[in-house]
Amino acid sequence: MDALPSESLCTIWSSADAEVALNMAFMYARNSLFKGWWRPAP
Repeated sequence: MDALPSESLCTIWSSADAEVALNMAFMYARNSLFKGWWRPAP
């Protein structure tokens, strides 16, 4: 199995409710990348 580049992030959100995905999971994943929540501290 190939390793993902360090710039990649996979977010798994488990819910049967499509509205939850649209309003919570996508917003969370987008903000986590734009705001650098997953970047290591300098």
